[in-house]
Amino acid sequence: MIEIASDPVYIKMCQRFKRTTQEYLFCDPYYRYGRILQHLAKASLIPPESNILDLGCLRPELASLLIGNFRARVTGIDQWPMSEAWPDVPLKYYQFNLEDDFATALKLEGKYDLVFALEVLEHMIDTDAFIRRVRLVLKDGGVLIISTPNLNSLRNRLLVPLGQYPAYLEYKNIIHHVRLYNLGKLKSHLAEHSFKVLASFGVSFLPMQSMRFKPYRRVSDFLAGAFPSLCPNLVVVARK
Repeated sequence: MIEIASDPVYIKMCQRFKRTTQEYLFCDPYYRYGRILQHLAKASLIPPESNILDLGCLRPELASLLIGNFRARVTGIDQWPMSEAWPDVPLKYYQFNLEDDFATALKLEGKYDLVFALEVLEHMIDTDAFIRRVRLVLKDGGVLIISTPNLNSLRNRLLVPLGQYPAYLEYKNIIHHVRLYNLGKLKSHLAEHSFKVLASFGVSFLPMQSMRFKPYRRVSDFLAGAFPSLCPNLVVVARK
């Protein structure tokens, strides 16, 4: 069982966003983190004391969960100088633009058992270069975990035939969503770079607003596992 509610960064985030510690468990990003970490733990893909790279870590929410639950050694990379705001999280942090060659510039080749790139790929202009760099920093047999918005979500399948603009895709720079995938294209793109896909699932099938209700959550999780290609956000786990 992944412990989130007692995590010190989680508690701080609850205070920052004025949420109860139970309420925020069922909001993004923590619901996403919980789904992903439960899958990795169940599949024995995240052994204790793994070397992990968190790309686009923004705030070290995921890093804190990895350290607390798995005693992981975590490195984070993002373009923002945020490590100073979280001095109590023991991760190694590099301020670096992920569009640039972080693997070579930071001398990270072959260092990591797992790489997380959660809600990052959609921001990359050159996705081939990004995936090549991820492959470089992974050890042989290392695991990549990607989450990204789904171009072919059920929502978009309803919006576009009705003449509406698809969700998540930007016609101007708002949050820099420049690349969107559906499930098949994400899998095939990873295969082009010699990754073997181990698993794919959705973060949620039903809207997150009611995830605090257990029967609703169970239905959503089941459907997200059975029909990931219809979910708002995709998760793919792949091995080098």
